[in-house]
Amino acid sequence: MAQRYSFESFIITAGGGSVTASVTSPTEYISVGSSGTISLGAAYTLTHSGTPTIGSKFTVLYRGNTNLTTNTGLGRHVSLFGYVLTNNQAKIDLQLDLYWDGAAWGVLVKPDFNGTKSPIIEGSMILDSAVTTNKISDADVTLAKIAAVTEGNIIIGDSSNRPSSLDISTDKAVLVGNGTTAVPRVLSGHVTMSNTGVVTIADGVITEDMLAFTLGDIIYTDFEISSAQLLDLFTTPVTVVPAAGANTLIVPIECWAFLDYESATYAAGGAVHLAIGSVSTGSIASTAVTSASDLVSKFVLTTAVASGSLLNQDLKVYAATANFTTGDSPLKCRLLYKVISFA
Repeated sequence: MAQRYSFESFIITAGGGSVTASVTSPTEYISVGSSGTISLGAAYTLTHSGTPTIGSKFTVLYRGNTNLTTNTGLGRHVSLFGYVLTNNQAKIDLQLDLYWDGAAWGVLVKPDFNGTKSPIIEGSMILDSAVTTNKISDADVTLAKIAAVTEGNIIIGDSSNRPSSLDISTDKAVLVGNGTTAVPRVLSGHVTMSNTGVVTIADGVITEDMLAFTLGDIIYTDFEISSAQLLDLFTTPVTVVPAAGANTLIVPIECWAFLDYESATYAAGGAVHLAIGSVSTGSIASTAVTSASDLVSKFVLTTAVASGSLLNQDLKVYAATANFTTGDSPLKCRLLYKVISFA
C-alpha cells in the first residue's frame, strides 16, 4: 500500500506572525506563498510543532511574489524553519529541502530556474573565487564595478604583474617609460613645461649643431606688437629675436610692418626702431603707427653700424622718444635676418 504524505499550505499576510507545521509524518510537503501587493509590517515565521526525530525531512515549496516587500534589516522578513529569506529571495520561487539533525533544521535552497520569475542567487550562495574569468562576458564589467581609484591615479601593472594604483597628479609631471615601468616626472634643465602643456626653452642654450639651418642662412620670423605693447613701447622694448649665443651677431636684412587699423588713432611715440641690443639698425617713421587707416611700411635699415656691444644681443623693437597714446591697433611685422657666428 502506497505511503501517504501530509501536505500543508500557508499564506503570508501583511501582518506577518508565527505559524507552525506538524512533524507527524516521515516526509512533509509544505507550500508557502502570498498574492497581491504586500509590504510586511512584521516578520512572518514558519516553525514546526511536535517533536521531530533525527532524519525527519521537510520539502518547502515557496512561491515567490514580485509584489512582496520585505526588509530583513528591520526584522520584516520571511523565516522558514530558521532560514531567513533575503529581500530578493522573497520575490522568487524556491524549493527548500530541510532535514532534522537532532538540534536544528538543515536547509538546502534550490532556485526554480524554470520558474516564471527571474531566479536570484545571493552572494552568500557563491563560493569565494567561484566566478572565474570565462564566466564573465567580455566588455561586461562596468566602471561602476571597479574599486574606487583616487583622483589623479591610474591603474598600472606592478612588479608582480598585478594591477596597482599610480599617482600621476604631480604638478607639471608627464608619464615617462624607463624600460621597466612608467613613472611621472617633471621636465627640468633647459626645457620646462607648464601644467597647461606650454613648453619653454631656456635662453642661450641652443647651439649651432642643434639648428636645422646653418648660421648665416636667411631666416624669417613673423611677429606682432599688440596695442598694449605699442602704448608701452618706449618704456618696455619688445624682443623679436632672442640672443643667439656667444660670439654671434643677428643681422636684420629686411623688415616690413603692417598697421592693422582698428578704430582709435595713436599719438606721440616718435619713430619705431629695430635694434641689436641697444644699437638701432633701422626705423619706421611715427606716421607708420599714427596713421588713421591701414598702412604698410618698410623699416629703413642703417647702412653703417659700428659698436663693440653687438655680439650675443637680442633683436628688439622700441619707440624713440615716448610711449604711444590712445591707439588700439596692432602692428604686424615680417622680419628677414641671419645669424653670423664669429666663433
